[in-house]
Amino acid sequence: MMRDLRLLGVGSSLSMAGSGEAVLTVPRPSGKPLAVLCGDHGEKWVFHWARDRVAWVEDSMSVAAEIRAALS
Repeated sequence: MMRDLRLLGVGSSLSMAGSGEAVLTVPRPSGKPLAVLCGDHGEKWVFHWARDRVAWVEDSMSVAAEIRAALS
């Protein structure tokens, strides 16, 4: 996901919780950064952000594009 966001011109940073959860922090121009919880389940990745957005994907580029659109 970080690579896909970078290809779209969006920076991010990665944090790993003690429980093993990965969280991408994506800066927003208007204030509070967007947090994206990332996990893997077999062959698919799951990304959760905002209150109601969850995506189960094999290819994260489409999710990266949706996250970029949500930043503005």
